[in-house]
Amino acid sequence: TYLAAVDGTWGLVMQTINKPIGEDRHHGSRRQISPYGQPAVTHVKVLENDNEKNTSLVECQIETGRTHQIRVHLSGIGHPIIGDTLYGGSPRANRIMLHAEKLHLNHPFKGKEMNFSAPAGDDWVF
Repeated sequence: TYLAAVDGTWGLVMQTINKPIGEDRHHGSRRQISPYGQPAVTHVKVLENDNEKNTSLVECQIETGRTHQIRVHLSGIGHPIIGDTLYGGSPRANRIMLHAEKLHLNHPFKGKEMNFSAPAGDDWVF
């Protein structure tokens, strides 16, 4: 589970973005939504809107693990991540406001479910 502070406010509470992602042939380090890309699914839940700052705090869960998937999907629907200038985000922060908050996995040998969490840093803008 990831947290992201994004530009713009949302009217929807939950949204699933199901758009394939491929390489951007004009910019080597970027990816883009492309009909020729690999399948990618991101589930987005709006946690908070800040109408005064025109920003939102969202929770993202990915079904696939494409390079820059959350960044590409959020930018592709008009809500780039704050600080993510590569994908059109405002430079209101000194870093990309995307945080891996929770990780759930099964131990590769014991099969036991493992859960990890990490709070957002002191520089978190939301």
